[in-house]
Amino acid sequence: MSEITRYLEMKAGRNGVVIVGNQSSGKTSLLEMIIRRTNLFQKFDGAATKRPCRIVMINTNDEIPYGRVGGTFGKKTPDMDLLSRLIAEKNDGDFDENPFEVTLWGNDLPNLVVTDYPGHINSARYGEDPDTPDIIKKMSESAIQDPDTHKLLVMNATVDRVRLELHKVRKYQSKMNLVEEEARLIEHRDKLKSDRIMDAKKQMEARRNRRQRGMSL
Repeated sequence: MSEITRYLEMKAGRNGVVIVGNQSSGKTSLLEMIIRRTNLFQKFDGAATKRPCRIVMINTNDEIPYGRVGGTFGKKTPDMDLLSRLIAEKNDGDFDENPFEVTLWGNDLPNLVVTDYPGHINSARYGEDPDTPDIIKKMSESAIQDPDTHKLLVMNATVDRVRLELHKVRKYQSKMNLVEEEARLIEHRDKLKSDRIMDAKKQMEARRNRRQRGMSL
């Protein structure tokens, strides 16, 4: 069992782990590392996950791993290729908010529940419903807001690096804007102070001139 799997089992347990992220960001690869099963879920350019998938992992003493698709109504089988085809069938078609369940048994598995959601996208592809980005986002909203679940946010490393650099630039620009604003305020304050001093000097000069005129009379 990997360190990340031990950590998730300790932190989340039956409360569950939610995997969210951008499309093609490596969510499936992370999921495979957690469940220790490769080629169980499809991976290709585009949306391989069309529905929320709830994976229930159960640690057993059985040397042969088993799996089932479809909750208690599914058939338990050791055939991982069959499970992969059944999962692909569940993800076939349009995006659907209704989740399906996959149960896995094995002596190398943690006692853990993981829910994988379709990857977020910024815009719909040609021929897709224009509302697809919002449909995908709404699927995972309630799970993300659930305080009892442990969230794993997966992002493409390149995109993440770019966003990090943009954040640094914006933070620097914001800091510079604050410095410039502070300088303007100080300049304005000094100008007001200078104007008050000038006004006071003019008033003093005017009083002095009035006194001198009074004395000359």
